[in-house]
Amino acid sequence: MNGRDRQPTAHRSIAHSVSGALSEETSRQALSDLGVFERSFNGVTGFSSSLWKSWGYSDSDHHAGLWLYRIHPKDVDRVARAYISVLGGASSRFCEEYRVRVGAGSYRWILSSGQVIERDSDGRPLRYLGSEMDVTDRKHSQDELARAKATAERVAQEAETLREAGAIVASSLEIDRIVALVLDQTIKVVPYDTASVHLLRGDGLETIGGHGWANTGHVTGTRLPVPGENPHSEVLARRLPLRLADVRESYPAFRSIAEGVVRSWIGVPLIAHGEVLGLLTLHKRQRGFFDETHMRLAASFADHVAVALHNAQLYERTHRLAMTDPLTGLGNRRRAHARLVRELERSRQVRDRSTCLAVLGVDDLTTSGAERGHAAGDVLLADLAGFW
Repeated sequence: MNGRDRQPTAHRSIAHSVSGALSEETSRQALSDLGVFERSFNGVTGFSSSLWKSWGYSDSDHHAGLWLYRIHPKDVDRVARAYISVLGGASSRFCEEYRVRVGAGSYRWILSSGQVIERDSDGRPLRYLGSEMDVTDRKHSQDELARAKATAERVAQEAETLREAGAIVASSLEIDRIVALVLDQTIKVVPYDTASVHLLRGDGLETIGGHGWANTGHVTGTRLPVPGENPHSEVLARRLPLRLADVRESYPAFRSIAEGVVRSWIGVPLIAHGEVLGLLTLHKRQRGFFDETHMRLAASFADHVAVALHNAQLYERTHRLAMTDPLTGLGNRRRAHARLVRELERSRQVRDRSTCLAVLGVDDLTTSGAERGHAAGDVLLADLAGFW
């Protein structure tokens, strides 16, 4: 073909340019089947890819920018900026993944790449050649992999947070200190506005600590009947965590107790070695805030708390026994010595303060025990201790 036979490039499509012995229509179809498309800005009709046509769109839908209106709203700004950048010459190549509407509310992901293959003397684009590939399945696989990775990372972080929180809570054997640590560490696992720790004492449930309340002193020491018209009783009876979207709707009698700020409510039993010690409750002002994940994390954390409280109670009982005379219930020599050391130290810290020690003795206790028996002497000592 000599120069006289060659038509100006600007007046023929890419399909015509590569047709050779094939007709232009056949070339268009072959290129379209390969995912190729052409957009023309010089009056020559372009064509769309077979992928575009498979979704029910025509060549005219693909032409003159109408394809942009079929892009997902979250993707269209990004795609339009990249496309304009290529047409304007700021970028040499377009390559974007985005969603295209293929039906009512249905979208498919495509990978589209292309470039301007001809411009006029002023640099304005005349023809744009590109290709499209459906990558929906790959995107879904990537999304599933990303979700699985995020889940694994979240679970690992939760486990590490629970481990650290459990170690901190278990670092003390003082119940008051444990309660303070419990409430401080729990919020790292499950967000809350207010929280309380309750222990079973006698025939009721006593609040031994709280966090986030307008007046914690009003909460600490309050008692709830068990069983009673409160969600705490349900948790203790079932020995299972309980989540309520609105505790005031589920338990109207609870309104006066909740200080008007509690809506979402989680209660988790504190169980150690099969014994129910009490429960941990978490609250939010927002209705329906807590979900299953929150409840699961709270339950996992409560296991550490229960063991720590059990150990603290055991230590407290052991310490009390070690410092108490079993017959009279009064402090023994060890307790008296510790108290004396503490009082002497206090007296040294305060000027002009003296310390006095009084000793009470019982005359002829040995003789009385020999005459009436040792049991009578024990009764005498117990009676005297009652007046102390």
